[in-house]
Amino acid sequence: MLLSDEYEIDTVGSGEDALALLADHPYDAILCDLSMHRDGAPEVHATLRRRDPSMAERLIVISGGAYTTAAQTFLAENACPRVAKPFSPADVRRAVADVVRRHGLARRAS
Repeated sequence: MLLSDEYEIDTVGSGEDALALLADHPYDAILCDLSMHRDGAPEVHATLRRRDPSMAERLIVISGGAYTTAAQTFLAENACPRVAKPFSPADVRRAVADVVRRHGLARRAS
């Protein structure tokens, strides 16, 4: 979806794993599903806001819908960029490029 010649990409299977990786490596953009088995976007965002608010601003939320009250509250209270499911590769590329451009950063996405 994101071309490896455009971006250096790391992937993980959970928000918990992402937070561990983010503790040691800064990223220009972070793609995170709103709802996951462990630590979705609300938890990742809250931890990043405590650790490094500039990293929290780089979180892009991927969502198929906010079905819980907690998810709805998170989306209402946070202005994170969003990519709605179903999405195209171009939607993801555009969201990452917007975050990278907004923060004047090099190209590296998680």
